Amino acid sequence: MRRFKQNFYSKQNLSNLNLPPTSNQEMEGMLQQYYTEQAPIYENLRPVALESFDQVLKNLVCTGRISKSSKAMEVGCGTGRYIHNIVENTGCSGWGIDINSRMLLMANKRHGNKVAYIRADAKRVPVISNSFDTVFLVNSIHQVKEKELFFNECARILKPKGMFFIITPSISDLGEFLIYRACSFLMKIEKMRMPHEGTFLKLAKREGFRLITKSTSKGDGAGVSIEEFLFCIQGRFLSCLASLPDSKLREVVKITGEFAQNNRIDTVGPYKYTFISFEKEF
Repeated sequence: MRRFKQNFYSKQNLSNLNLPPTSNQEMEGMLQQYYTEQAPIYENLRPVALESFDQVLKNLVCTGRISKSSKAMEVGCGTGRYIHNIVENTGCSGWGIDINSRMLLMANKRHGNKVAYIRADAKRVPVISNSFDTVFLVNSIHQVKEKELFFNECARILKPKGMFFIITPSISDLGEFLIYRACSFLMKIEKMRMPHEGTFLKLAKREGFRLITKSTSKGDGAGVSIEEFLFCIQGRFLSCLASLPDSKLREVVKITGEFAQNNRIDTVGPYKYTFISFEKEF
């Protein structure tokens, strides 16, 4: 990975780093533009600094009983790294759903020979009812609008006894991640975006899902150097950075670098995530 030339500056006033006010529609358009621009570098930039879910995917395969005869769908698949990994390791029939055309273009370019990718809204998936054994999301449930409709759609898609998995950042532990420790205003943004796990449990029960497991663990990646981490910030590897003007993004890089230096932080490891699995009861 290209190295970031690190410089440290005097402390900045975090109150000057607030997001510009935007409507929900404007924010959604901004996020889609962000993912369109990120698509070519998404697989290389995010996993390095943000997460490594190899063990999670192994648990998903075991808990979800995914085998060669299974039909599995990833919602919010992005460039398809996770569903492709599962198909490669199990031989199952894999489908990837995403709303962003550029992300799906990259997914098809890299993994399209073994996975069927479809552009669709998460709450209106163009497949027949009771046709999938497994549906899962990795780091995308907070991007799904109208979650009630989405949970209802998952219940429609899955076969009886089918498995539904949510893998998402642990909001109660996310404040420990370096960028949020250094720039607390970003953590406030994430708290507004990230739904509480109690919401998942309530919606799942309403749609006829039974809770199987719920756990919190740390990603299994080795971590990256502070220089690599700052380079990833500069590349806007988190969607909460999407709407920051370039000048504010530079402030975040400076503040995070100084915070790491002052606290003698040389390596940044993955954050903690919550792993929730449900079974469709009927």
